[in-house]
Amino acid sequence: MRAAFEGVAFSLRAGLDAIRKSGATVTTLKLAGGGSVDARWRQLLADALDAELHAVDCPNAAPRGAAILGGIASGHWHAHDLAALAPGATPVASPRGDRALADRYERFLDLYGRVETWFDGSTAA
Repeated sequence: MRAAFEGVAFSLRAGLDAIRKSGATVTTLKLAGGGSVDARWRQLLADALDAELHAVDCPNAAPRGAAILGGIASGHWHAHDLAALAPGATPVASPRGDRALADRYERFLDLYGRVETWFDGSTAA
């Protein structure tokens, strides 16, 4: 089970690394949804993503976000309103510098690189 959760966390990290390589500095992320309430999952994510995590203080964050986007699209709200509309967030996990996890992430990247062509659709089945 731990390996499955690490695989998900590592996939998220690979995407975050691409964002960071573009020049963006990402040190804090917000969590929402059911998984964000489990302390073990939050800590694994914080360690894998090397980012501080804040849980959104809103039990229905996804529908609220959709409503905000709809309000912006319809002209009811504007981009400068976002800060006032966004729910608060509470810090829930900070990266601990887990060297063993970092080593497993490097192995994940290596192994994924070896099988990546399996998923690009260019090889015949």
